[in-house]
Amino acid sequence: MTRKGTFVCLFAVAVLLFSAVPASLSSGAPEDGTYAGDLLIDYGNGNTDWVAVSAGATVGDTVASSFTAAGVECTLSGTVLSVAGKTSSTVGAADSGGSLSSKGTTGVTVTSTWHVFLWDRAASKWSEASDLSASYSGGPLAVAFYPDGIVPVETPDHRASWTMVEAGAEKASPKNNF
Repeated sequence: MTRKGTFVCLFAVAVLLFSAVPASLSSGAPEDGTYAGDLLIDYGNGNTDWVAVSAGATVGDTVASSFTAAGVECTLSGTVLSVAGKTSSTVGAADSGGSLSSKGTTGVTVTSTWHVFLWDRAASKWSEASDLSASYSGGPLAVAFYPDGIVPVETPDHRASWTMVEAGAEKASPKNNF
């Protein structure tokens, strides 16, 4: 092959390689091409759904109307959110002393409740909504069944996650929080 032919081949390969990079970076949709919406529902047991947001006047109204539109049972009474009949769940026992080898007897209890989060685009992180009666100004939301202090792993930019707690990848976890 001549020097000119080698240059043409290298140039063609470079053009092909660099033209594929922008195409792979431009998509904000999940890998499978689907886009369900901007409300994450995290059931606290490894199951999550993304549904469409049905905007309301307040954050609470928006959550309730979005759940209803998605066919998910939801009630909001003041600041207490109930989804599919579940308001809270406590695991563990308030037993004194306890045992580290026998489940539920460490004397520690953990309560999970529904938490509402707003996506902070500037900081690229979830922030817990402190007031469900505050005006909803748009943007992604998350509703998650967690203990206090936990935030969702999935984000509007990364809509799938995989976390394992208490069990190996080949076994089902004996603990089902929801």
